[in-house]
Amino acid sequence: MLLKYSLLAIILLTSLSMEKSFGQIVRKSKIEFYSSDSLLLTADHYFSKKGNQYILFFHSENSSRGEFDNIANRFTKMRYNCLAVDLRTGNKYGYIKNESAERASRSNVKNSLISGEKDILAAIEFAQSLSNKNLILFGSSSSASLSLKIAAEINNIDAVMALSPGEYFKPEFAVQNLIPDFNIPIFVAGNKIEEPYLNDMFFELKEEYKSIVDPADNSEGRGTELLSQNNPANNEYWMAVLIFIKSLNPN
Repeated sequence: MLLKYSLLAIILLTSLSMEKSFGQIVRKSKIEFYSSDSLLLTADHYFSKKGNQYILFFHSENSSRGEFDNIANRFTKMRYNCLAVDLRTGNKYGYIKNESAERASRSNVKNSLISGEKDILAAIEFAQSLSNKNLILFGSSSSASLSLKIAAEINNIDAVMALSPGEYFKPEFAVQNLIPDFNIPIFVAGNKIEEPYLNDMFFELKEEYKSIVDPADNSEGRGTELLSQNNPANNEYWMAVLIFIKSLNPN
């Protein structure tokens, strides 16, 4: 047991060291691209270096790309490029309004929660125009479920990080039915109340691809709130995130 935790500590310290080493390389800009039904989407582009892999961030319902500002900054410092996308459903997060949702409400496009799948696919296509590397999808709440669906259907996704996913889209599809066929790493985190539900949902995921966080008793919130400084257990969740990211690129 001591050896196990010593190894985890080494991985965490290595990841934190990497984060600090590249802490100055963060350039953020607002960009726009179109979804398949011509809805103009807004995203924040966090750029570290050409050739670095992209992580795509998708917010929870009633939110915006601002949900990922601190998180994307941290990943960019770890030698990733990032896109945090405003989906067509949502409102605002902090002072950052959801510009895609505002456009959708003024147009005739469908703006149901499941229609956000078009926007995720458009973000994937746009990111692939910037890089020929496979992508990592990072979703919160309903967007985590959509990210899992898409990753099960296309072959240019290296991993999915899903915070507080759920069965939001029945009868259109059930996340649990997708799980047995996954052959890429999946990171899953939720709060203490969600724990039994998530363990059941991902029960059939092959062990070699499964990383489910055991939530701390004092954890608060759900989705990206788990990584917020307002969550007393945020350091434990971040440790799990860093260990997972390190496992994807052990060298």
